[in-house]
Amino acid sequence: MAVPNVGGLRECDRLVNRFYRRFEAGVYPANRRNLGRYGGLRGEGLAAVLAAEGFSLDPRGSAARRVIEVYPHAAMIALFGLRRTLKYKARQGRGYPERWRELEELQRHLTGLSRAQPAFHIEDGVLGRSPRGLRGGALKTLEDALDSLVCAYVALLYAVAGFRRCAVFGDGPRGHIVIPMTHSLYDSVPDVLQRDLRFAG
Repeated sequence: MAVPNVGGLRECDRLVNRFYRRFEAGVYPANRRNLGRYGGLRGEGLAAVLAAEGFSLDPRGSAARRVIEVYPHAAMIALFGLRRTLKYKARQGRGYPERWRELEELQRHLTGLSRAQPAFHIEDGVLGRSPRGLRGGALKTLEDALDSLVCAYVALLYAVAGFRRCAVFGDGPRGHIVIPMTHSLYDSVPDVLQRDLRFAG
């Protein structure tokens, strides 16, 4: 939500990259210059509206209603026990068959959240829509819908379990990202990085 930097990376982005690069789940630089190319600072605007309605912008606080920023690719590592991110995004050299397979894998993982704690029952038909044959905008629409379900589950997990199941990289004023965390993942974080996270385990 907060993007105080004109260029480069926010501190929370650096922290996420230091930890999640080994899973190929680093973030792109969030800065005012880059976001200006993609419709402006919509996250900050939305956060301001929610703050005016009484939501806290402090992800490390204890307010009942909080605004958080999440990142689906890093979230999937802990949620689904992945060793690397699912490769469904458009990249040079990545063909449609690979992207379709990876999206089907994501759909299977999302379906499995109905048996998770807390349970997440998804009744939207997007989980049953085959990605095979989709290209261009139609495929991007499906990707975005599935990403949004991952983000929604992170919000649910954070609301129910807080810092027992999620870590906060960064803080409110300088920018933050809330990511699901496990004990084994946290134990693999270097001590110097652990000091910058909020996670109770």
